[in-house]
Amino acid sequence: MWTCLSKTRLWQDEESSSFVRSNIVGKMKKKKFKFDVSFELRELSNVSLASGLLFSKLRLLDGGKFVETSYRIEVSNNRVRWHQTFEFGCKMTANSNTGVLDPCLCRISVRKVCINYMCTIRYEIFL
Repeated sequence: MWTCLSKTRLWQDEESSSFVRSNIVGKMKKKKFKFDVSFELRELSNVSLASGLLFSKLRLLDGGKFVETSYRIEVSNNRVRWHQTFEFGCKMTANSNTGVLDPCLCRISVRKVCINYMCTIRYEIFL
């Protein structure tokens, strides 16, 4: 008969009463890295709206807590130009065997401000 206990395996053989310790397979520690990100929001072209007030909201989904909104800009010639830079820190992990970084998603939602400034219409982009 074999028995198993929690995170590190402790196996016991009834016949020989010997104990063998082994690590759980696949539970390797991941390496952690910190990055300073400079994100530049330039423009949105080919906007289907002829007029309106648009702004964007950036949110870091993995690797930290960052939420920021851009300036509210009027649509002109079916284009919105922000030319705004956002700087934030991002924590990422990498597989210790391969060294490949895990993905870190940033969501950009472009929002249209309604006439009464009370509601917004949202269009989302994931990067």
